[in-house]
Amino acid sequence: AANDSEGGGEVILATNVVFYVHDDVTLDDDVRIFTGNYSAVIKSNVRLYSLQQLIGYFTVKEGGKVFIYDSDKADYSLFMYSQKEADASCNSIFYSNQALTFQSNQVSAENDQSTDIVTYRSPAYNLSLEDGVFTVNSSLDSGNPHGIPAGSTITVQSHATLNVSANARIRTTGGATIQNYGTVKIGNATLDRNSGIKMVGVFEDDGGTVTLPYIYKEGYTLRGWSIGSDTTKLYAAGSTVDVTSETTFVAQWKLGTSADPYPGDDSYEDEKPIYDIPITVIQSTGGTVTPGTLLAAKGQNITFTVTADSDYSIKSFIVDGQFVELDENYNYQLVSVSREHTVIAFFTKTVAASYSGWDNPFSDISSNDWYYQSVRYCAAAGLFNGTAEKTFSPEDTITREMMVTVLWRLAGSPVIPNDIGSTFSDVPADSYAYDAIRWAALFNIVQGYGDGTFGYNDAITREQLVTIIFRFAKNYTGVDVSQYDSTNIISYSDVLQISHGMAQPFQWAVGAGIVNGTTNTTLEPKGLATRGQAATVMYRFCSKFVNIIPDIGL
Repeated sequence: AANDSEGGGEVILATNVVFYVHDDVTLDDDVRIFTGNYSAVIKSNVRLYSLQQLIGYFTVKEGGKVFIYDSDKADYSLFMYSQKEADASCNSIFYSNQALTFQSNQVSAENDQSTDIVTYRSPAYNLSLEDGVFTVNSSLDSGNPHGIPAGSTITVQSHATLNVSANARIRTTGGATIQNYGTVKIGNATLDRNSGIKMVGVFEDDGGTVTLPYIYKEGYTLRGWSIGSDTTKLYAAGSTVDVTSETTFVAQWKLGTSADPYPGDDSYEDEKPIYDIPITVIQSTGGTVTPGTLLAAKGQNITFTVTADSDYSIKSFIVDGQFVELDENYNYQLVSVSREHTVIAFFTKTVAASYSGWDNPFSDISSNDWYYQSVRYCAAAGLFNGTAEKTFSPEDTITREMMVTVLWRLAGSPVIPNDIGSTFSDVPADSYAYDAIRWAALFNIVQGYGDGTFGYNDAITREQLVTIIFRFAKNYTGVDVSQYDSTNIISYSDVLQISHGMAQPFQWAVGAGIVNGTTNTTLEPKGLATRGQAATVMYRFCSKFVNIIPDIGL
């Protein structure tokens, strides 16, 4: 009703209220809500022109959102958000995965914009954080700080925490202050105010480097911040400290007052973002990741879109060696960039057409051979070539670089930029397997012999073959290899011949049906693998973990 009346008005609660999920509220700029002796719970979307339109006690929870109008954008921007799954990607200035209770108080009259009809558009606010962890978002404005508006006050009460998250920054502007009665955290740093209350300046975590704010205690002067109770070294307010683990900084005082060292809010300028952080996007056959390789600014959010080509599907998306989930639109957002990143997608090929239409070119492969279907799959999928135009050589041993090249082709033949990854001293730069080996080393699929060599031209043993495919499954395909940890291989008489660190790969391979023993009682871990055996292992692995091989007969 207040929205509809000329000149707006004030809505004064006569009971506790809840704005449920579909009870969205948009207040005209001449309307505000007073909770008085009651409180309001926000589980819906509430849109305001100024936080001065909410006066009293409010709790944001269970997906509740408070938006404030941004005149520069001519649209509402998310100011506060609470949801169990909330993270920096929500683009809210404050967010939490628990309920947030705050008290919003009136700002002094000189900050009101008064005409014959009172309106509320001033960005200033008097916000008391009552309960919950209020996390300052690191992802906004490409790393530029969230400035607490001039004339504003944030009061952190005893049960509340103001958490300036990793890579986030806020600062006071125009005389704004933070009054701390609770907990203030900046990245890994927890600030023990030691009876100090008023805080001003920059509160920032820059990739683990924390800027310490200025703090005041009546009748005292700040000597500096100590780490814990160790006062042998003090850090001046405004200085930066590398904080790589959870650390408590304690304000240390001396009796009496002296000249204020704070240089003033105007001494800080919001720098324009500098795009100098490399984000490497490794492309591979079967699809595209966009955008491609680029330079990012600190704090920038980057959304990657993964698109599979026809006859391919997306198997995994990997960021810095870790598997991440794509959303329903096959997007992934890298939030608040602060360091270099490497991303890559694994696309799996649908081989039905090439498999069913395969015309055997190899004179040494017969449909009666036990490995025929395996060779057929691997050749049709482009994983194996023949040793010559018409020979496959199924009984020849396969070398380590040949096996790595097979997996590299399965991964879409990604080419690793020269400035990342490592090389082995015995791998020629002009080798056909050079790119494959660098790729495998980057994703820890191969580790070499420990002396800087790869073992180039060495025939691969059965335990090496199993271990390399195990690592590919774990590090590149996203297979849960632990599900076969209970596989019993003790019954094999030569199980103790398995090299250190290769027992789990054998358990996984035997349990998953990827390999069988050479007999009912032997695994022959040191035995050399043949090309026919390697093709069979790959056929079984792909059938179970990569794509379903069509059962179409001959």
